[in-house]
Amino acid sequence: MRIPPSLMTRGFGVLVAASMAACGGGGSGGDVDAGNPPDEVDADPGAPDANPQPMSGKCSEGGRSTSNRYLPDEVGNSWTYKVDEFDGNPPALKRQRYDAVMTPDAETGPVIVQLTENANGSTENWLQRQGDKMVRLQQRDFNEQGQLERTTFYRPYRLRLDETPERLVAGARWTENYVREVQDSLGTEMETISEEWSVAGVDVACP
Repeated sequence: MRIPPSLMTRGFGVLVAASMAACGGGGSGGDVDAGNPPDEVDADPGAPDANPQPMSGKCSEGGRSTSNRYLPDEVGNSWTYKVDEFDGNPPALKRQRYDAVMTPDAETGPVIVQLTENANGSTENWLQRQGDKMVRLQQRDFNEQGQLERTTFYRPYRLRLDETPERLVAGARWTENYVREVQDSLGTEMETISEEWSVAGVDVACP
């Protein structure tokens, strides 16, 4: 399944392309996301859509998505998107896939496991759909040998993508606040973070 592009968002000056210029690929796929630093905003999703509807837009390869979501969240989906750091370098491609759905505990509820792989190791994220929001609850970073290096918790969550109607219009702006808790071999570090989001464009064509 290929995911049509339709939305541009900005956060901390990062142009997030999973929600803006995504040309997603179906089936399995590698990832080039090394574990996000605290000031990077991914447009990085939960349970399958209840009533999927066709979306407008078509990538240069593959067909239309049959979901009414910008990031269809069924296991096996994968996609490619661009992230522009606004540092003078060309946007970097990211590739991600949804690997499984699990319920770690009754309080957390079902989460979808998103895998990201690169030359330095891999990242596993727990994502969850909460209404029209897709949020990230936890991230685990592994080295090349598959050893866990650190675990990051986002409390109550870190926004991945907000698809509420009032935030799917160009010019929409809002602030997200959360606590980031990082656990590694050195101990635990906690930090309160505010992220400024804005919608820079809607119905953005696939490049």
